[in-house]
Amino acid sequence: MGTKPSAADSRTTRSPRTLRAWAALLVLAAVVPLLIFGGIILWWMAQRHADASIQAQTDTARVLASAVDGELRTWKAVLTALTQSQALQRGRLAEFYEEAKAVAAQQDAWINVVDTAGHQQLNTLRPLGSALPDTSIPDLLHAVVTQRQPVVGDLAWGRLTNQWTIAVGAPVVRNGTA
Repeated sequence: MGTKPSAADSRTTRSPRTLRAWAALLVLAAVVPLLIFGGIILWWMAQRHADASIQAQTDTARVLASAVDGELRTWKAVLTALTQSQALQRGRLAEFYEEAKAVAAQQDAWINVVDTAGHQQLNTLRPLGSALPDTSIPDLLHAVVTQRQPVVGDLAWGRLTNQWTIAVGAPVVRNGTA
């Protein structure tokens, strides 16, 4: 009926619980370091991926910048050559308009001539003699006139094109005057 458990009985009843506790601790001791190691590896791999992504974006930006620089150098050369046109040098705008239109068509672009006051004299986007707005980039015009060399402008909104453009300007020098 009511017998008191002996010391031997209490050890046997405690042993399975203690054995389970030791087994759980052993599993935890094995699993926790693996989880920590796995977390560190995942963090390291995420960092490597982020670094690779940043490097790829940097490389892409460099390639694009190089392509844009090449395009701008090309336009500087094209415009410098056009400023030497005999038709433009002699003020024969109708003849120059045809030359500029042919060059613009090859480059998939447009060319305009602006006087020092900022008034467009011609623009290959419009028929010769059309009413044209004043330049939307007076800072570029000023830089071209004062530096007397080709200049690349900032990003500007084109009134005739209704799009953002980067203009390249080159001075037309006649008798030593731009």
